[in-house]
Amino acid sequence: MMSHPAAYFARTMQSQRLAKRLEDLRTQKTHFSDAAALKDHLQPVLKSWLSDERAAMREHFFDHLNGTRVMRWMADGMDELLAQTIAYVKAACHPAPSSVQWSVLATGGYGRRELFVYSDVDLLILVPTLMDDTQEKMLQTLLYLLWDMGLKVGHRVVTLDEALKNAFEDLHFQTSLLDARYLAGNVALADDFLAKLAQGFDAHSMLEFVEEKLNERDARHQRVGDSRFVLQPHVKDAKGGLRDLHTLYWLARRAYQIKRVSELVSSGLMTTQEYRAYWRAAQFLSTVRMALHWLAGRAEDRLTFDTQRLVAQALGYRGTPNESVERFMKRYFQVATSIGQLTRSFCATLEDDKKRKPATLLERVKAQSEDLQGFVLEGERLIFVDEQEPAQNPVRMLEIFQVARRTNRDLHPRAVRAIGGHLKMFDAKVRLQPQAVEIFWDTILAPNAEIYLKKINEVGLLAKLIPDFGRLAGQMQFDMYHTYTVDEHILVAIGMLHQISTGKLSADLPKTTQLMHYFKQNKALFLAMLCHDIGKGRGGMHQAKGAVIGRRLAQEFGLNQADQELVAWLVENHQLLTDIAFKRDVQDPQVWQNAAQQIQTLQRLRMLLLMTVADVHAVGPQVWNQWKGSVLRQLYRGIE
Repeated sequence: MMSHPAAYFARTMQSQRLAKRLEDLRTQKTHFSDAAALKDHLQPVLKSWLSDERAAMREHFFDHLNGTRVMRWMADGMDELLAQTIAYVKAACHPAPSSVQWSVLATGGYGRRELFVYSDVDLLILVPTLMDDTQEKMLQTLLYLLWDMGLKVGHRVVTLDEALKNAFEDLHFQTSLLDARYLAGNVALADDFLAKLAQGFDAHSMLEFVEEKLNERDARHQRVGDSRFVLQPHVKDAKGGLRDLHTLYWLARRAYQIKRVSELVSSGLMTTQEYRAYWRAAQFLSTVRMALHWLAGRAEDRLTFDTQRLVAQALGYRGTPNESVERFMKRYFQVATSIGQLTRSFCATLEDDKKRKPATLLERVKAQSEDLQGFVLEGERLIFVDEQEPAQNPVRMLEIFQVARRTNRDLHPRAVRAIGGHLKMFDAKVRLQPQAVEIFWDTILAPNAEIYLKKINEVGLLAKLIPDFGRLAGQMQFDMYHTYTVDEHILVAIGMLHQISTGKLSADLPKTTQLMHYFKQNKALFLAMLCHDIGKGRGGMHQAKGAVIGRRLAQEFGLNQADQELVAWLVENHQLLTDIAFKRDVQDPQVWQNAAQQIQTLQRLRMLLLMTVADVHAVGPQVWNQWKGSVLRQLYRGIE
């Protein structure tokens, strides 16, 4: 964040440079009776100033790589542009008005002083019910000047009464007004509006706003891909993107009347560690988004494979082109994960704080009758009786997720914090304790395994339980085929096996659904699925490296010798069917015979087909199709 002296100096210099150019312009002509003539007179000077300022900002950005500083510098520059332009237009009008009757306010991201180089400049222009011709000419000149400079101006021109009415009928507009601030024009009109807006916020339901914003967030996630680990993420709108940080801020702003997220720390609603994570995430994503805009030369917010290379290089990530991208995107996914933890924790805290109701007698009886294995409920969420319990008995960190899964409950934010604070206690000895191994099998074989394995993974516990899996955190697959990071892809694949097992896909996958009945609780199959890509990111053939890891895990987790060898074989050969089906003639009997000799047993063939179908489905939502299913069926029948 820009220090106060530096911020003051930068804004002062911007103001002086613009004032000097406008003063030079005044010597040419002072009054205009025609709005078009005034615009043509002023526009080249403003456009030239804006171009020079942006060039200076670009140079500063790529020298220092501080997106937060530059976006505030841009907002300050836009403030100066608007204030001095309005003052110049007022003085240049003929006859010169005694005052400006309308008022300009910054809203949305610009209101928060978060202005990216190609962002919309969001303005609320409050006008009196009746405006004379001179005032209309001034306003019209201002807007045309902004448009002619190439700025994307998102604006509303409304009366004070219309603005207040719309504020509580339009959720998007209401959200943009949370950060409304006066820029120029009639200050009394702006003050009146902001005072009445605050009264309106007090009178309208905060809980309704919270509910609507969370629904809006969920719809946005669905629209851009409901995973933090999509390989070509939208930096602004994706799950774990900037908009999720904004949503957290908006909820806190509305619920607790804060102006800065840091105020949540003093009120006990956020820890110092969480605030630091929030600040680091905002800093990183702002820098990434700013780089995207500069490099693309337009408002580009998606990190495509092409732009990932450019941004990684610009941000100083070293190595070969692929290595630099993988390092950069690993950092991106780590940030996205931390944002998920922050928003989940804060939303749970908010719900407890604002919605908590005394439990009914029926609810209390139900909770008492459930076996919570020594954990307790707070606001219907599981929590440790003593937050030091994870340090005293680290297996309890896994056990609380097991109870949450069995009772269909979530963890309280304080329980998540307690786990995060004691992860180092879950060491090599703890991970192989019989109870820890039992919980692992209980989780991975459960129908809702994907959901809870992801939760365990997000808090860093899965990496402690399976250190080799931890190496995959945020590991991207730099190709056009995969949609998710390696760790996310693996967990989605396990979820696909369970969807097949429960018959959810029987209409589309009748054969695999039938075969899955043989392997519903087969530990070797699910462990092989967990390990099928675990060797990626280590260089060389990941199948062979994964087989070694799979065999070792099978031994550590108590499988017999035969199943250890089976896991290793399945991992090493998990691409066999796809390699044959999509690259060879599946109607050739010789192809069938060669494959049969390599596979050897019907059990292996069946398990390999199940893994293949789950693996292809887990690559991405649109990857599986009827042709692939048909080819795999033909190959399976030929080998069988």
